[in-house]
Amino acid sequence: MNLPTIYLLDQEPGMVSVWALAFEGIPVVHVVQDDFAGFMDVHPQVDCIVAPGNSYGLMDAGYDAAIISYFGEGLKHAVQRKILDDWFGEQPVGTSMSIEHAGITLVHTPVMRVPSVVRDSMVVYHAARSALIEAMRRGVKAVVLPAFGAGCGKVPHDVVARLMAQAYRQLADPPAELSWHYAHSLDLPDSLQHALREVQSIPLVDRSDFDYSDLDGLKRERLISRGYATEGDFE
Repeated sequence: MNLPTIYLLDQEPGMVSVWALAFEGIPVVHVVQDDFAGFMDVHPQVDCIVAPGNSYGLMDAGYDAAIISYFGEGLKHAVQRKILDDWFGEQPVGTSMSIEHAGITLVHTPVMRVPSVVRDSMVVYHAARSALIEAMRRGVKAVVLPAFGAGCGKVPHDVVARLMAQAYRQLADPPAELSWHYAHSLDLPDSLQHALREVQSIPLVDRSDFDYSDLDGLKRERLISRGYATEGDFE
């Protein structure tokens, strides 16, 4: 299976700029700043789109809503029908499935069960990787990917870009054999590894005595995901 031509699409200049850096020098990846309809109107060669929504195919907001506005309600109903038939009514986060509709392949890859802040940013890596694998299995020629987790998921743009680039590079250069050395080499990008090591050094103290105000976004995310704090502690 070969990787298709990849378009990375977002309207936010900040997302587009960090994508451009993360995918610099990769000729099959094109970064585009536009809305979904505007992009599709001028890229007729794209035969696969990826929807980054929720586990139930409720495509009524954000990027998903833009897809449905462009292709019609029938696409949403087809996605929900496949989730009911193939996933017993709930598609797991980070997995991908695909359907054919109106001459195009739609890959549905939920990044959250229901709309919410993404606690584990590694879902971005898993979502991007599984979406590309599904596109390759379908044999598509050109696919457009969203910024997984960057909308209501609140994953920082630079984290999204690094993890999506890592997913691409893993598929572009897969291993000939599997080992623990290889598995551990793919943990996280180096800059994220450093940030997480810094967070791991935070002592476990009573929440009432801890000053959360000095923590950056990654530290907050880790504390919340491990149950040491809640969103309310940072308001």
